[in-house]
Amino acid sequence: MRFLRHNRIRSAIIAAVLGLVCMAPAANARVHTPLGVGAWQWSLKAADFRHLHGAGIRVYRTPIRWELVEHQGRFDFRFYDEMFAAAARHHVRVAPVLFGDRTPSDLGGFAAYARQVAERYGRRGSFWRSHRELPYLPARSFEVWNEENDPGFWFGPADPGAYVRLLRVAHRVLRRAVPHAQIVFGGTAAGGIDRVQYLTQALKLGARRYFDTYALHPYADDARSVVAAVQAARWTLDAYHAGRKGIAVTEFGWPSAAAGQANAAQVDRNEAAALKRTIRALDSRRRELRLRAIDWFAYRDVPGTGLEARLGLLSADGAPKPVWWAYRSLAR
Repeated sequence: MRFLRHNRIRSAIIAAVLGLVCMAPAANARVHTPLGVGAWQWSLKAADFRHLHGAGIRVYRTPIRWELVEHQGRFDFRFYDEMFAAAARHHVRVAPVLFGDRTPSDLGGFAAYARQVAERYGRRGSFWRSHRELPYLPARSFEVWNEENDPGFWFGPADPGAYVRLLRVAHRVLRRAVPHAQIVFGGTAAGGIDRVQYLTQALKLGARRYFDTYALHPYADDARSVVAAVQAARWTLDAYHAGRKGIAVTEFGWPSAAAGQANAAQVDRNEAAALKRTIRALDSRRRELRLRAIDWFAYRDVPGTGLEARLGLLSADGAPKPVWWAYRSLAR
């Protein structure tokens, strides 16, 4: 039975990759999957949210950094209160990621932190009760950690069993604080333990009881490979009795051209075209994939010379890049 199950997944992945060759969604088809963004910057400002709203982008996914809100058992949310207020004023909903520069093995500490975040920013949260003048846009989902299959983000060897324990704790406190919120399995990375292997091990350990949506970060060479990664996740979930779980692409993207690059204009046009192809391909299969969200990473470039510094829709000085206009055309 185990052999047949793995064989089914492997065959599905191959079929998905081959099937993508002839996949050609209509160029002017409306995109139905909600589109959002993440950012290197931990807290955007009012002008940023005004910009996002004007482009039709209604979701900003960001970590509520554990170490920024909790100090020796005391919680202070003033830093994020300003961000939530600015987002709400411009009708952008914040999707929190529960993550930070703390050890995830501190289950008691994480439980207290997750509960505080949910009770403040979730449905009927204390932030919204204190700010009735704002548009009411409580957090609808809470993503539990970030790239936990990568040792660099897990702060030690990636461990599916330890992550399932963290997810179980998060599920318990989040269901009590915000019963109808979506609990999101933290976005898995391309690095570290292979994401399909990691998800498989987590599901074998009972993870399906503790989340509603599985998130992944399918950074890849092209649109075809991104969609194949999402398809692999769908078949893995289906094979391990989690067929009703949704999928969210909570990060993906490509870098724009480096300063002074000879073919910069063509590189930037290619990036914009890849964004459109990927989103249209995913959206055309949204029902089959049970796709709930697509978020580009990142909103704005950061200083630096590496590829990751150039993932933004905007340059570091805030100037729109071709990929911004491409995303805007799909989001509006």
